[in-house]
Amino acid sequence: MKAIISHFVFWGAHAALFVAFQAAGQTLHTPSYQLGMAIQEGLRKGDLSAFEKAFDAEALINRSLSQVKLPDPLMDNLRNRLKPRATSEAVAQTVANYGKNGGFVGVRQMQDEYHLLFRYSSERDSLAYYGFVIGDAQPGRVTLVDVYSLAPPEMLSELIRRQCLLLMTNVDPRALESLEPKQKDFLTAQADWNAFVAQCQAGENKLAADAYAKLPASLRNDKLALFQRTRAALGASEPDFLAAIMPWRELYPRDPSIEMFVSSYYWDKSEDAKALAAFGRLNDLLGGDPKLDLRMARLHLELNQPREAKVRLWQAVQRDPPDAGAFIGLLQSTLAEKSYEETARALSLQEAAFGVDLKSKVKEEPSYEGFRRSSFYQAWLTQAADQAKAAPPAPASGGPDSLTLQGVMFSPAKSSAMINGKTVFVGDSVAGYKVIKIEAQSVTLQTPAGERRVLSSRRS
Repeated sequence: MKAIISHFVFWGAHAALFVAFQAAGQTLHTPSYQLGMAIQEGLRKGDLSAFEKAFDAEALINRSLSQVKLPDPLMDNLRNRLKPRATSEAVAQTVANYGKNGGFVGVRQMQDEYHLLFRYSSERDSLAYYGFVIGDAQPGRVTLVDVYSLAPPEMLSELIRRQCLLLMTNVDPRALESLEPKQKDFLTAQADWNAFVAQCQAGENKLAADAYAKLPASLRNDKLALFQRTRAALGASEPDFLAAIMPWRELYPRDPSIEMFVSSYYWDKSEDAKALAAFGRLNDLLGGDPKLDLRMARLHLELNQPREAKVRLWQAVQRDPPDAGAFIGLLQSTLAEKSYEETARALSLQEAAFGVDLKSKVKEEPSYEGFRRSSFYQAWLTQAADQAKAAPPAPASGGPDSLTLQGVMFSPAKSSAMINGKTVFVGDSVAGYKVIKIEAQSVTLQTPAGERRVLSSRRS
């Protein structure tokens, strides 16, 4: 499948945390935004320290056990078993297992809570989303208390809770007496539930529908069951697929997870108009994602709608955090169309978004030759010069303490950075330092004596 298969493996990584246990819109750069950017930078380096420091493991345990009503001795037993396993280090490792290409989309409200929304993509052109749930405000820090997956739509704490219930009822069957009705249904219907999930995983739509009908009503209305039921119908005809998803849409009409399925279903079948509509609904429900803007622009072009595609590209480059791919797509489009006024506007916006100077790049790149011959190129250069004159003077570059990293243009092929108003590449020198490494939000410098210094660029 083009875009949905990778979504199904999400909780597999989470479940690995507890194997031993079972055997035994955003415009202001708030502290939450800054944490999201720090986690993104760490992900790309394989460093989850920012996530680990922010994650409150005790809060996760409390959320996991908050809806469990068991005698005090059993609750104490559960809590003691969880503490050495549901740690911030373990959850951070689980997040690391999602991969290094997680992109911070922004702070979003979902499930009546605020999340740091992250998007992951794979080589198969699939997208998956995870929300790192923000806890109650604490002086001087932002805490994370849970992890939410959009496919399947479930909190990590919910997964832990189910595992706890299974464990405790196996240890002491009397525990069933004090549970809530839905929890009792889940435990007493385990055979039917397991049969249902097996049919869904096999893609047996008719058998899955029959197994779904046998579940207690409380489970049929559960998002996890609705997810599984829809999953079974991905290979079915359109009428059968829509029939399978109908209960979910009726119960949770604004659940973005539904639109992930619907958009993927039509995307896989190359039904561009229907896929475009579903991606649009998903984009709206997620509060906007430049990667979805780009995907919709691509679909508009497939539908011979170039004007609508251009609107999507402009929308993509104005998202915050900025997305480098969005600017590449827009600039390629304006250059191909010889719409050089738009090229100049896009370049100015890109320089402002990333805090970089693109004049050298534009002067050297063959793809900008037509733009350089236009009046809009000279106007762009003049505007940049006027802005430089109006800006406050950069700190003197004579000493190491006066160095300021003003921005990074990060590219796997050739990254550049602006330090004290000067664009530099790896190997260049500035104020007696040699640039030896440029990363997404930092630059490493080295003196002739071998001493190193790291300049960081943080949004505030």
